[in-house]
Amino acid sequence: ARAEGKPPPTSEPAVPEVETVTLNLGDPALGSRTVPKQKSSWEIIEQPVRGGEGAPGTIPDGGIPVAQRNNNIDNLLINADGPKEKELTGFAVSWPDAFRFKGAAPEIINCRLAMLGAFAGLTAELATGRSIAEQFSMATGPIAFTFLLFTVASMVPISKGIPRKGAKEFGSPLTFLTSDLEVTVGRVAMLGIFGTLLTEAVLGHAVL
Repeated sequence: ARAEGKPPPTSEPAVPEVETVTLNLGDPALGSRTVPKQKSSWEIIEQPVRGGEGAPGTIPDGGIPVAQRNNNIDNLLINADGPKEKELTGFAVSWPDAFRFKGAAPEIINCRLAMLGAFAGLTAELATGRSIAEQFSMATGPIAFTFLLFTVASMVPISKGIPRKGAKEFGSPLTFLTSDLEVTVGRVAMLGIFGTLLTEAVLGHAVL
């Protein structure tokens, strides 16, 4: 029995170890830098919909865990100042991390801009007979502003660390509008825009 008035022994709570990663800064004079390991924007935004550890996905290249896809080139692209930027801005994902080569932003933003450009450009071409290049030269400012607006709008949920969702997750009956379909249609739109610009450059006039 413990002595009267003597407090029971307490155990100190275990302090979780912070996993770190050492980055080679690419210059022997600079050496290396050890920073806390953190989830990349891909793991936060794209892995839940494309697949990986603990997350189902249907895109063919999505079933490989991010850690197995990383190589030395990827390590050079990791933003060592990510934690500082997150603390400064309050964002869950820093913009430099989101826009790096394997970040969450480049492909999805390019897909959305391509879909917007293909729809608007070909619709205007059908109505006016002007090629996409002519349309851009006549309204460079408004087109550039619209593209910038869509880019910033796409970065809002990425900055908050919100995975992309399809229509089903929002309660819409249009369940075929999945997050995978967005990427697939966007890739087709990028090819379509490129092909249209190339064809119009060769022919010297609009294709519609």
